[in-house]
Amino acid sequence: MDITAVILCGGSGTRLWPLSRANYPKQFLRLFSEYSLFQEAVLRVKDIVKEILIVTSDSYYWIVENHLEEINIKANIIIEPVPKNTAPAIALATYHTKDNDSLLIIPSDHRIENKERFQEYIKNTYPYTKTHIITFGISPTHPETGYGYIKLGDTLSKENNIYKIEKFVEKPSKELAQEYINSGEYLWNSGLFFADKDLLINEFKKIDSALYDISTKGDLESFKKAKALSFDYAIMEHTKKGACAKLDIKWSDVGSWLSVYEELKKDENNNAILGENYISINSDNNLIISNKRFVGALGLKNLIIVDTEDATLIADKNNSQDVKKIVDILKAKNDKRAEESLISYKPYGYYVLLEEGKNFKIRKLLLKPKKHISKQMHHHRTEHWIVLRGTAKVLIADKEYFFHENESFFVPKSTWHYIENPGIIDLEMLEVQSGEYLEEDDTVRENVF
Repeated sequence: MDITAVILCGGSGTRLWPLSRANYPKQFLRLFSEYSLFQEAVLRVKDIVKEILIVTSDSYYWIVENHLEEINIKANIIIEPVPKNTAPAIALATYHTKDNDSLLIIPSDHRIENKERFQEYIKNTYPYTKTHIITFGISPTHPETGYGYIKLGDTLSKENNIYKIEKFVEKPSKELAQEYINSGEYLWNSGLFFADKDLLINEFKKIDSALYDISTKGDLESFKKAKALSFDYAIMEHTKKGACAKLDIKWSDVGSWLSVYEELKKDENNNAILGENYISINSDNNLIISNKRFVGALGLKNLIIVDTEDATLIADKNNSQDVKKIVDILKAKNDKRAEESLISYKPYGYYVLLEEGKNFKIRKLLLKPKKHISKQMHHHRTEHWIVLRGTAKVLIADKEYFFHENESFFVPKSTWHYIENPGIIDLEMLEVQSGEYLEEDDTVRENVF
């Protein structure tokens, strides 16, 4: 099979706040296994495709690189010039796909449990990608109001459960969703697509000239001209080549904390818990997530409790779709907790903000082997560094030093400095910044990545 996997990794959703933030969205969270949702998406397809393309934004490039390195997989990372929804992203991926390949297009933040069964569906559907743009529909298990639905038309393949598409339906009321299920004619719209490159280009040409230009030129100007539309709205609702393959498989778009609760294993009191530092007494049907701080639950029912280092969410499960309202209020107040996670990925590794206050900031940094921090200086702050693990090669002014575990060094204001990990293990350090101004625009770099 000549298949290129296209993994869409540009979303910055806030429905799983406070774990998910704009600078560290849900596709990078590890909710159900040792792997992130993004890593699970890559591992799900790697055995049945020739190449993997990751379409993402420049904001997530280094996170994607890090997560790929963790699972030892190479992929071609394509940067969207500007965020434009899935239609332009898929057109850009089409441009980068080899001729004669079919594109298997999957979101990076969904959950599908049975990898082998999913792969079998892909193999059975592949022959139809030369004549149809296949979208995958999920057999509904309950009247979900947060998903779109697909009404099935005539049968194209009874053996492989492939149908023509009669219509797409946006998120319905609960009563209407129940009617859809009772009819047996509707499936959940999964947002997964499968189609031949030439077929996609031809449909872009017929339906949307801007998408056609992106798929044949791949240039910035074409991308800028395209409308920010979903692939469903831009193409699938207009093409005569659409078809739907039915997947009888456990799937979730992990679109709310309620859906996370439903996917996790439960204890004897029907609580879903991530983390081990808790005590629950007379509490049931709760979702409790805490990485570090102890959580004590007494007589709680049907609550969502998500604790992070800088924010805690407590909500009734029935209000799980309303988390965005809190984020919107934080944005209105210019509170950076609305969008910024405490972890930031960089070319050298990452850093975690541990504490900050007036005139000080404490961060923990990890530099991967043979990586370095660019040569830089700061006019308004000093820095005190402590090596926790590994070896640091340090340039301060024009002098070079080596520092090891439990050793430290000081960088005065307006002094050029450079830090490198010359070793073969990770270099971990604490950085204490002190000064009257600690923002990143006080960083003067000699080499910019």
